[in-house]
Amino acid sequence: MRILHLPGKTTALKRQMVKKCYGIASATATVIEQDIAGYKEFIKTRDTRSPYYWRIKSIMENIRTDNEGSIIYLYTEIRLSDDRMMYILDGEKEGSSTFSPPGSTDSLTESRRIAYETKAPYMGYFVTNKWGTLLSAYAPITNQETGEFIGLAGSDVSPGQYNEITDYQLLIILGSIGMMLLLRATILVASSGRIEKTIMRDGLTGAYKNPISFTHSKGRSAKRAEQKYLSP
Repeated sequence: MRILHLPGKTTALKRQMVKKCYGIASATATVIEQDIAGYKEFIKTRDTRSPYYWRIKSIMENIRTDNEGSIIYLYTEIRLSDDRMMYILDGEKEGSSTFSPPGSTDSLTESRRIAYETKAPYMGYFVTNKWGTLLSAYAPITNQETGEFIGLAGSDVSPGQYNEITDYQLLIILGSIGMMLLLRATILVASSGRIEKTIMRDGLTGAYKNPISFTHSKGRSAKRAEQKYLSP
């Protein structure tokens, strides 16, 4: 069952989720940049028997698995032309129906186009393609010594993951609100009990201020009236 989302909270949660998606892509780009020479060589050879391939692929698989609740796909790529890109490394296990072997190509989506043209971090929105409806985030892969732009590391979030995470976080928010209201109600009830107890105690000791004042006033008035009546 879906939770009724609070618009302001949902927007904030979506921003947090997109930032986390980008953070995973950025971490992957950092791993690649640690051995940028090896990566550039692999782009040329795409030798899946090389130690480099299995070392980096293993790291990417672990990153994706450790964050499988936050992302569905993790990969690196380069641009081939105005409308095509090529996958270099994939965080999916080989043999998976969604695994993209090194050298496989795909269309250049609008999100990718922006990331390639700006050569800067890009956090997108949900777009439907052959892989499904996905929200993508891209981090640039660069040669840190020369500043050369090599390509992108990308990660994707599915609508199901987005809904699951936002529902869970909204439950936490609503639970916190409920606890605050319960605490407030408890304090009010406790305060009300103390006030009632004080009033009852005053009544038992005859310490009601208003009735006492009224009684004394009535006594003085009656006495004055009695004196006036008895006066000659």
